[in-house]
Amino acid sequence: MKQEIQVPHKGDIIRLQYIGANETMEHNAIVLTPSNYNQRLGVMRCSPINSEQTQTQGLFVALANYANIQGAVDCRYVNTVNLYSPYYQYRHIGTVPDILLNEILARIVSPYNLPIAFV
Repeated sequence: MKQEIQVPHKGDIIRLQYIGANETMEHNAIVLTPSNYNQRLGVMRCSPINSEQTQTQGLFVALANYANIQGAVDCRYVNTVNLYSPYYQYRHIGTVPDILLNEILARIVSPYNLPIAFV
């Protein structure tokens, strides 16, 4: 039986923590997939938020201090996170407006230079 989890929503800014045997890493990310997808499959797709403000052109989308997070979403990377993994923990920090989320989704490209559509 799967454990009960809080399912993140599309557009949520989360603090993602990886807990490994020898290290613990934390970074901010933005959730790209809707909650029904996340819940049904038990995974979420997200892109990391880079703390560098200098890389805001091309495949980076600057956050205008949403949820007190400064930096840019790195649209080059889309990570899949298992919501039931004991190695990952996350907490909700905030939510970006739809217009900013649409800009992020428009800049994400696949390895084959095809646009990626998220349900």
